[in-house]
Amino acid sequence: MSDILMVDLTPVEFPSPFISGYIIMTDHGNFISVEQGPASRSNVIVRKLFENGYGEGNELHLFVTHIHLDHAGGLGHIMDAVPNSTAYLHPRGIKHVVDPTKLWSAARKALGPVADMYGEPKPCPASRVTYVEDGGSVEVDGEVFRVIYTDGHAPHHQSIFWANEKAMFVGDAAGLHIIEYNYTIPTSVHPFNYKKYLEGLDKMIKYRPEKLMYPHYGVDEGGVDTLIRHKEIVVEWFETVKGNLDKDIPDIIRELRRADPTFDKIYAELKDNIVVSQLVKISVLGMLREAQRLANE
Repeated sequence: MSDILMVDLTPVEFPSPFISGYIIMTDHGNFISVEQGPASRSNVIVRKLFENGYGEGNELHLFVTHIHLDHAGGLGHIMDAVPNSTAYLHPRGIKHVVDPTKLWSAARKALGPVADMYGEPKPCPASRVTYVEDGGSVEVDGEVFRVIYTDGHAPHHQSIFWANEKAMFVGDAAGLHIIEYNYTIPTSVHPFNYKKYLEGLDKMIKYRPEKLMYPHYGVDEGGVDTLIRHKEIVVEWFETVKGNLDKDIPDIIRELRRADPTFDKIYAELKDNIVVSQLVKISVLGMLREAQRLANE
């Protein structure tokens, strides 16, 4: 049985843990990384690899859920430090990691000082970046990783199912998990696609995962039940947003709090956490823009 290590990849400036990456060590000495985190923390992944026995004769397989800086900003840095490595991305994301110029520019405009906390991505070697078709798999030393395109959060998003352990690496396709409340805040940032987000959840539900490996943040043992509940939350939120298209973001958040007592309690306790409060605002904005788009069709 392979070992798995969860690694905290949260930038030091953040007020609380926010980004978790995962390193799997096979019985045959090769390594798998899922969620590489931001560039500013790429040294943590590299250090953990070598501390846990990575050497010249080993391989590193990097599964990238999507190319946003908090998930894959460190990819090029890691591949530079670990030459015997291969990265598997959604095909729509490959060009942006081979040449991250546009990605970095767009992130700095959208995120401002947070982008600097994440750090600038480094180009990945094109010869070592590839993709797997939707539903396809990669086997490493008997460990099977199935790739599932879940492109509602972003058009370059994929989730990874570790078949041996019945564990789903959900990326941002299943919300921001608040473990203390067993609640997942929708990750519906623009350009959010409501239909594809729900389809992605349905695709993951079909695999009946027993564990969900969240990048934000940690491991959830609820598995498929958590995915089903998150789908309900997304529908509830979207219906509330759709019924308040004429209101601004703070007013819509108030309506969501009124409609959902659990979210109301979470928001009251975490509203001063700048990371969570900002995510809620941009997720509501993403839903609002999607609801407006659908209303105009």
